[in-house]
Amino acid sequence: MPPIAVRLSAVARTADVAPPIDISTIVATAGIK
Repeated sequence: MPPIAVRLSAVARTADVAPPIDISTIVATAGIK
């Protein structure tokens, strides 16, 4: 599994408990890396 896919999977699992701004930050970080 590519690292980005792993990050997106983690984001998807975290989306239920983290505020939207945190999700946006994680997505932005995943996009940069």
